[in-house]
Amino acid sequence: MRYEFVASSRGLSAEDLERLIERLSWSVPSEGLRVELKGDKVRVLVEGPARPIDYVRLAVQSALSEVMGPRPYRTEVRVRDLLPQANSMPADLLAEALRRRGFGSEAQDDVVRTHAPLDVVKEVAFALVKVWNEVITHKELSRSARKAVALASFMTSRPVSELIEVGVREGVLSKSKANKVLAVTDWVSAADRIRRSVGLG
Repeated sequence: MRYEFVASSRGLSAEDLERLIERLSWSVPSEGLRVELKGDKVRVLVEGPARPIDYVRLAVQSALSEVMGPRPYRTEVRVRDLLPQANSMPADLLAEALRRRGFGSEAQDDVVRTHAPLDVVKEVAFALVKVWNEVITHKELSRSARKAVALASFMTSRPVSELIEVGVREGVLSKSKANKVLAVTDWVSAADRIRRSVGLG
């Protein structure tokens, strides 16, 4: 399999490039690794056995972050301004979805700050809100369970109802005596466990 990633290389020196290659060689074992500088972009090519794309993307992003150090966020959005049609979609859900696309992100209240360009933020937000609006129709889900199922659906493109069933069956989601469905761990870990349970990573 061949994986390709492109990121901003602003401020990346020749020494940083060497450190990046060394770090990637250690964190993403591969049959072939190439790192190229083109203008203000760095292009990373990884060839090797098939593995979850999220795993490779996060490893590359982590190596880039470590080598380049902290950078100021380039985009700041208020979720209710970006998605007026969204029914209270949490900002931390959008921030986590952006991280799964390889962009450093953080959420505070209703605001998301991210390294992703605005067009990517919009693309991810519009895909995510479709899932979120379906998830909130399942009134039995607690807020953390909703976020877990929404993120799992975003990552796998599987139907929400199927992922709820998988989560309950695998013990990732638990039904309370009041018939409420709760996440048994934090919602991000729950989403990852649901994703793995449907055979994706």
